Amino acid sequence: IYIIVDQTQLYKSIDQGNTWEYLSLPMYSGLQGLSVYSKNDLSLHAYKNMVTTTDGGDSWILGPTIENVWWKSTDIASPGIIIGTGTFYDSSTTKGFIYSSSDYGLSWHITDTDYENKKVIMTDDKVGYILSGRKIYKTLDSGISWKVNLAANSNEGFYQGSFLDSI
Repeated sequence: IYIIVDQTQLYKSIDQGNTWEYLSLPMYSGLQGLSVYSKNDLSLHAYKNMVTTTDGGDSWILGPTIENVWWKSTDIASPGIIIGTGTFYDSSTTKGFIYSSSDYGLSWHITDTDYENKKVIMTDDKVGYILSGRKIYKTLDSGISWKVNLAANSNEGFYQGSFLDSI
């Protein structure tokens, strides 16, 4: 079990929550999300950073600092392959983004979207979905490319989703 406390600390339990171990991180505040693939493979994202581990938090891989972003959600498709989404801000625009990484977050392939994105859900190592304010995007290739799967009517929007499998 992994848990974020006060957006600044990460704890791990290997005995079903009876005892907890504090894990030291290379980032210190703004922890927003946690994605767990296995007991050893997980990623954390904060406002501008992402870190991953392959050894249960004994060591961390710190990705680059990405300016003008607000990470909303990440998911791990398979060890090393991480998909992230959220909102990009600058002085002239606000839009969504989708980032995919095949090297534990050290480098990223970026896809812009029209609307802020809220949630990424990978149903297996290839298939995943992004929920944005007005569209649902789908990937069939581990986040390399995305296509609009469903568009909302003008008075509707998407907020949350959950999937059992990729069918």
